[in-house]
Amino acid sequence: MNEEDKTNYEVVYIVKTIKAERNLWQKTIGGIPRLFSGKGKNIISTNVQQEGDSDTAFEYISFDLSNLDRGLIELKVKITDLNNQNSAENAIEFTLVK
Repeated sequence: MNEEDKTNYEVVYIVKTIKAERNLWQKTIGGIPRLFSGKGKNIISTNVQQEGDSDTAFEYISFDLSNLDRGLIELKVKITDLNNQNSAENAIEFTLVK
């Protein structure tokens, strides 16, 4: 909290495909367009800036993962205190199945 007892922080969320599961068709002939399109890793990201008057805050967010390839996915969350520029981040990996 700053001198005026206010918080000011930014939260960045990044969800990305680490290793997509592909069937035999996608690995061979179906994978050729990816070579030329530059598509490989799917990424979803967003950030939010918040101000408040409590040293405890709760954030609720949802992601539409339907456009991501199934397979190994990483969710990374980075929080930056904009009052003093300290930051912390953490990531988890999970398997997306459809």
